[in-house]
Amino acid sequence: MGYISKWLGRGSIAPEPSWLAHLQTEEIMKTKTAGHSMGPRIVGFALGGLLLSGALAGDFGAASKSIAKRLQNSFTARTQKSCQPLAPIETSLTFASTPRIGQPVQVNFDVLSLEKGVNAEVRFDNVPGVQIAGRLVETGDFSANQAYRFSRTYVFSQPGRYEIAAQAIAGIPEYRFGRRNHLYVDVTGSGIRYSDKPFDQPDVTPFGGAQRAQTLQPPPLFMQNTLPLPTAEFPKTDPNGKPLDGGEGTGGPDVPTTVYGYWRYMHTDGTFHWGYGAQAQAWDQDDFSADDFLGSVIVNSVGYYEITFDNNSDGGLEPGTADVYISWITDNSEVQVHNASDTVYRNSTGVIFPNITGGSHNAGTYNPLGSGIRANQLEDELTRGWSAGVTFGHNAHKTYCEWYPGSTDGAYYRRSENRIYINDDHVSSIDVILHEYGHSFHDSFNGEDDWPPGAGGNHSLTGHYTDGLALTEGYATYFSCAAQGDDRWYDDLDPGNLIHFDCDANWDGNGAANGNSDNLSNNPNWGYDTESAVLSFLLDIDDTRNSTTDPYDWSSLNYQEIHEVFMDYMVSGHHLYSIRDFYAGWYAQNHPERPKINGQMMVHGMKQGIDRGALGVSGGISSYSGTWYFGGYGRANFTVKNYGSQNYQLNQLYIWATDPDGTDIPGFGGDGNNALIASGASREILKSWDQVGLNGVGTIVADPRYGAYRFRAGHYRSDGAWQLLEPAESGTDRDITKNVVEDTTAPTATSQDDGNFQFSRTSIHLTATAVELQSSIRSFWVRLGSSPGGSDIMAFTEYPQNNDPTFDRTINFPQVPYGTTIYADVVARNIEGLDGWSSTNGIQVVNPEIMPTSFTPTRGNVIAGNNVSFLQNSDDQRMQIRPGATLSSAQDPIELVVAATVPVMNLNSINLKVESSATSTNVRLKIDMYDYDANVWVNVRDVASTTSDTVYLHLRNDPSRWISAGGTVRARIRYKQTGPVLSYPFTTRLDWVHWTLN
Repeated sequence: MGYISKWLGRGSIAPEPSWLAHLQTEEIMKTKTAGHSMGPRIVGFALGGLLLSGALAGDFGAASKSIAKRLQNSFTARTQKSCQPLAPIETSLTFASTPRIGQPVQVNFDVLSLEKGVNAEVRFDNVPGVQIAGRLVETGDFSANQAYRFSRTYVFSQPGRYEIAAQAIAGIPEYRFGRRNHLYVDVTGSGIRYSDKPFDQPDVTPFGGAQRAQTLQPPPLFMQNTLPLPTAEFPKTDPNGKPLDGGEGTGGPDVPTTVYGYWRYMHTDGTFHWGYGAQAQAWDQDDFSADDFLGSVIVNSVGYYEITFDNNSDGGLEPGTADVYISWITDNSEVQVHNASDTVYRNSTGVIFPNITGGSHNAGTYNPLGSGIRANQLEDELTRGWSAGVTFGHNAHKTYCEWYPGSTDGAYYRRSENRIYINDDHVSSIDVILHEYGHSFHDSFNGEDDWPPGAGGNHSLTGHYTDGLALTEGYATYFSCAAQGDDRWYDDLDPGNLIHFDCDANWDGNGAANGNSDNLSNNPNWGYDTESAVLSFLLDIDDTRNSTTDPYDWSSLNYQEIHEVFMDYMVSGHHLYSIRDFYAGWYAQNHPERPKINGQMMVHGMKQGIDRGALGVSGGISSYSGTWYFGGYGRANFTVKNYGSQNYQLNQLYIWATDPDGTDIPGFGGDGNNALIASGASREILKSWDQVGLNGVGTIVADPRYGAYRFRAGHYRSDGAWQLLEPAESGTDRDITKNVVEDTTAPTATSQDDGNFQFSRTSIHLTATAVELQSSIRSFWVRLGSSPGGSDIMAFTEYPQNNDPTFDRTINFPQVPYGTTIYADVVARNIEGLDGWSSTNGIQVVNPEIMPTSFTPTRGNVIAGNNVSFLQNSDDQRMQIRPGATLSSAQDPIELVVAATVPVMNLNSINLKVESSATSTNVRLKIDMYDYDANVWVNVRDVASTTSDTVYLHLRNDPSRWISAGGTVRARIRYKQTGPVLSYPFTTRLDWVHWTLN
């Protein structure tokens, strides 16, 4: 049946996990009619035709304004002393006329919802033995401050006692509120009487007995004090009200004696609980005088007690040792539960150890009897509230609680008395009990006479009242949640004040529970004056939960910071008067994770100015962990997160740097200009600084150079002001310093030219590499000479690098002769002026035009110019050759091989040039080049000779084929007659054989 069954009547028990389970699982067939669901109709009964299917069946139509006014007045009168959060609804259940046996009578259930009540359900109980016409269940919506009447027709035809009940429940899943009414009907042969209260009121006496359940051994020591123990109060009278007579006499020797056992009570959930906080007293029953008090202790959190005393008795008329019985009373040094006459509740055994002997005696486990049983539950749960308060940092004043069976006085705390008043129906709701204790705890650490203005009076969870009321009531429910381990739900099970509230729901009473992501919870509908907003704000700071109804909770602190602000922060000499004071105190106490707190304020409809935004450093500033040298490498970065429920319009994030004397270093790290950071989104800013203290072109901007450099995370706000970002996560920081030192180690350098040879007489190509592991390379210096270390070609010249450790440059100089060897010194200089030297081993300047150095005639006769010099220049000084003998017609009668030596170097191409002529065009010219890769001659030209000099070019882009490993190149030139000539033998002329290198 769910928790709803707890509301049906006193003493009914149903352990459903959620009070909503009743609404979700009750097996009632429903059909749709006129926009509302319909429960079972019980119509057309054969009762003399009196009850027809057309009997009245109310709906969600509006009732008269007079009903609304009556219910409003009733609500005000009923709740004028109440302190606990009130369900914003008033109902009444009445007979329209005097009921008579066997006659139909109309019952009116009137409803007034003081807030809009969506998803409402109105339910009438199906009472066995009573006939009813009309739908048992109706669903719809209540408009705020609009009255509704639901009428049903009943017939009482048999003697008996009946309980007529109707309830109205409404609200979203995060906040269900309602009220239940009863009519008690007694049908006898003489007529019908009825009342809104049970006819048999329960016994209000606070006294009762106790029954022994079983004998148990003491628990292990580690279990005996799991929670703090209050001290015991010393009695002034014995359990019979007689003044104590001074204790035991001298009737015998004193013998140390111990009695131990367990004490537990029947909880309203139907199970036995240990009676933590109850005072266990050991008494010696005397027949002729007041009973003697032997000793007392407080029952610990696992129900265990242990009392040690001596077993002597008064002697004389009271012979023997003590006749021991045990009493348990609802009183300790911190909490007392009493009835309306200020009498505490007591449960006592009979004598269980007559003439007790010395030693240890097991009293077993006892369960209380009598109508005061629920006082033990209150003592237990209030003592647990006191224990939680000690954990929170304050040992509260003693709190008194007035309750008695059948009490209907509401639930509230009276500050002038340090006293809680508890309605009988509230005993089953620990949330209400601890809420009221939270007021007492708050009153105690506020100094008893320092209370926020505007606090007190009736109120609902989501109504807008005063800042003072929102603070006191929101804190009290937060205390209830925190004392139960950050419990999420607040439940009031009083049938007249049914509440099921999700304390995580971020609901400030304005629209849906959406964490103000819609930006509707602003002035004048702030959450400052709403207890639900204060409650969930405090709980979100405390808990680590991110439930489905609380998607904006990034905080994971605990009660410590909250209570330090509540207890220690003062505003103009007084404690907190509003949640605004708490917020200021959070900053004043320098508590952590302020961006999360700023975000939580937004989430709960309490937005702050842009100087306290919800943007925070989530990853902290991290930096290069090595030694920072001036001009050297550095790195600083951070991650920022939006902890609010609304998107953040970012106006650029920065890593901001200042030098040792506090001067800003411009241009260090920026990102995110005019970009949105969505709720819950993060952005990282990363900046590598290659030259600490220099700008982008290597100019020194930091002075002094050495010392503590400061790095901060910040941004420009929408108003253009600079705002440092706050650290939002444990272990993060928005502000760090790095010590920058001088580099005292010179760099190292290596340098290279293009090898052994080059063609250029006016430039040289040099490369160099510097290694600088501390600071940075400012420049390279170069000098050139025709001997090692010389500067006759070029004196030292500086080439700025701006921390580029690689040097690749062609350097120009005045022309030098072919054959000159150029030596280079390359020096790498760092930012501190320290030099790393390197030198090349020299490169020779060679002519790219290669002359032959030898020739070998294979066939033919040289008749003029028989010297290689005749082939070296195109100067008309020619070598002349006539045919020689051949062994076969396949051979060429003229053949000679010309050779030269080229420098071994990387070439792109080689170009063979031959200048030749003959006395007849019927002489065939063939030119071959030797391929050293294939070891063969390759013909590159086969043409008819000309009678005047002609230059033949043979360009090859694969020069390595035609050059030997030693640099030799060879060309073969052949001539052969292919037709008649005017004179025989013919003559050939060679003026020039030449190779051009590229």
